[in-house]
Amino acid sequence: MNIKKRFILICMIIIFSISFCGCWDYIEMNDVKYIAGMAIDKDNKTGRYILTTEVLEASVSSQIITSSIIESQGETVHEAVRDVIKKVGQMLQASHAKVFIVSENIAKEGIVPVLDLVNRDAEIRNDMWIMIAKSNRAADILNKKKDEDEIISFDLSDSARNSRFIGKYGKVDVLEFIDNISSKGISGIVPMVKVVKGKKRINFEVGGTAIFKSDKMVGQLEEKETMFLQLLKEKKPKYVIPIEMDENNYVSLELSKVKKKIKVKDKNGKIDINIKLCMDVDLSEMDTKEVNFDSEDKKQQLKLKAEKTIENGINSIIEKSKNQYKTDVLGLGKIVEQQRPKQWEKICNDWDKVYSQTPTKTKVNINIRYSGLTNKNITPKN
Repeated sequence: MNIKKRFILICMIIIFSISFCGCWDYIEMNDVKYIAGMAIDKDNKTGRYILTTEVLEASVSSQIITSSIIESQGETVHEAVRDVIKKVGQMLQASHAKVFIVSENIAKEGIVPVLDLVNRDAEIRNDMWIMIAKSNRAADILNKKKDEDEIISFDLSDSARNSRFIGKYGKVDVLEFIDNISSKGISGIVPMVKVVKGKKRINFEVGGTAIFKSDKMVGQLEEKETMFLQLLKEKKPKYVIPIEMDENNYVSLELSKVKKKIKVKDKNGKIDINIKLCMDVDLSEMDTKEVNFDSEDKKQQLKLKAEKTIENGINSIIEKSKNQYKTDVLGLGKIVEQQRPKQWEKICNDWDKVYSQTPTKTKVNINIRYSGLTNKNITPKN
């Protein structure tokens, strides 16, 4: 057989191989419903898991995507997921799932059992944003009244993605959270979400931070505390920090650029941790017409006040994590591991105790750059 015939034969074999190949687990699109988000609660009496699922509904005639809320139960989370199929009559696909909401009760009891399925099942996304339902059933977040074309899980996902512009909560996906609670030198933190009743409608509100020690929630940081935490956790924070100059007199500083430097020092076999923040901020708002903070002396006064406020805020979080929660919310142990690996090997198994006794200092340097379109205060005429 000459070379030309061999080439033709090989091409024919390849073509026929491709033609007869198929997906053994192929499923028609009409046989599937897509999950947008999930919320997990637990029945205190029976111990059964209650799964609330937001399922996407596509309509060809109206050309819009809506959603419906399905509630199911099971002895395990996986059984509860399969129970949804019984109610919708179709297979479920979680490749579009955006959020995974866990009740505060489950978080305090131990969150690993409800994460195990997400960690193992290849069909469930482990990059969903995870949130803890604050003081509510997790189901209440998805069950709130909504507009016809509103998809609550997608709105929650948008809130998570925009966290760097808010500062009052962070964003954590399931995979990152599992990694944090499984690693030494860092603890898990998760944003919290609650139902807020307005005059005309019920909304959700993301804010604050759930603090974990191992896989159990041991406390929380309020929104203002979280703003100081996010200065060190968020990669590119762009939110606004209000600085109280005196009673009921605030100035808004908008973060433009934040450089973080954490240095671990060795002092006679013991470690010290120094945290330094260099921040470029814009003076974006003043709620008083009496003081012009654009003058050099007043700008210096604002600079010192802002630096002290932020230093105190960060130090307060560190002390709270050391003394009250006894867990490393900032992940400083990871920095020790990177900079002092030999010392880390000696203390890593007892890090929470060592951390509580480790001197930690914070230094903030602020550069006030701009003040918007004008340098002048609004001065109403008499």
